[in-house]
Amino acid sequence: MGCVSRPHKVNLIVGLLSSDAAILSQVKKHLERFYGPTDFESPVMDFTHTEYYKAEMGEGLKRQFLSFKKLLDLSGIYAVKL
Repeated sequence: MGCVSRPHKVNLIVGLLSSDAAILSQVKKHLERFYGPTDFESPVMDFTHTEYYKAEMGEGLKRQFLSFKKLLDLSGIYAVKL
């Protein structure tokens, strides 16, 4: 039988996708105001795995992943997506 316990704090990981690479750095700065500094930033990569987003976002998409140093309480993590 399990035991009731407080949820662990979690590391916020964000995947950014844009046709304008300059926007990725702007979004990173914006997110850092809310969640603090990053502890990992992937290189900006070409996103060529699917054409699913092409109609909405255009061609030449760029992808970058960010991880934030500050751990977040899991009970409020839903608010990040909102």
